[in-house]
Amino acid sequence: MFLTETAQRADVVLPAASTYEKDGSLTNTAGEVQLTHRAIDPQGPRSDFDLLRILSHQLSMLGMGTPIRLRTAEAAFDEIRQHVAGYDLSYPNLLAGGSELATASHRAPEAAYEPPAGAVFSSQDYLFTSGTLGRYCSRLNSTSEAKQSPWSSSTSTPSWWQR
Repeated sequence: MFLTETAQRADVVLPAASTYEKDGSLTNTAGEVQLTHRAIDPQGPRSDFDLLRILSHQLSMLGMGTPIRLRTAEAAFDEIRQHVAGYDLSYPNLLAGGSELATASHRAPEAAYEPPAGAVFSSQDYLFTSGTLGRYCSRLNSTSEAKQSPWSSSTSTPSWWQR
């Protein structure tokens, strides 16, 4: 979306649209799924879905892979809902502006996912509480709490997560 320092070094930069410029869905770090609706019709940028579709067709013409045949973000979301465990969500609720929690609770126990030791993941209550993005914020890192060892308590959760 922005010509960042990293993007300036890239050989190819795709003109991506922001959330407010595209239709589709998003799943946040807590597993909540929401539909997005574009507020404006942008000139130039493309949605992630359109960029992937165009790229898949170009690559297929070079003999690399199969093109994505779905034509809309809604069709892609329907495909996800049909084939991805946990995404059998209430579409009317999502259309009304609500959110739904994607879960894998109906999977067989042998299909359960065990995260690798030391993995950072969402606590499913607040965005960014995993610390994945927060550790890059200079203002957060300058607080006295950040200078303390987060694992100083005897429990398995960091002291600054406890309420």
